[in-house]
Amino acid sequence: MARYLEELRKRAQRKHQGTRSRIRREPEIDELMLLKGDCPKNTWRMGRIDRLIRGKDGISRSVVVRIANGKELVRAAGHFYPLEFPTEDKAQTTLVSGVPLISQVETKKQ
Repeated sequence: MARYLEELRKRAQRKHQGTRSRIRREPEIDELMLLKGDCPKNTWRMGRIDRLIRGKDGISRSVVVRIANGKELVRAAGHFYPLEFPTEDKAQTTLVSGVPLISQVETKKQ
């Protein structure tokens, strides 16, 4: 019983970190993001995920990000915000419930 409760606690800790409005999901390589800084949001730097750094448990808690000038930065998961559009490859190949995405339908019509 004690082991079961420990597992529930671990699962809850992983799911409920961050604010309610923030979607917790695994970052992906080549995903665009804004890097949180000590300045106003409109001046945050934009970067692309180069590599994921995983812990012993296999969960990615930090990433290596390449910014516009080519410099690589290591940032923790709480210090970046993914932009809300998928990469091109995913937009063209992903199906939701067997229904093709709008980009697939438009390219087939042309």
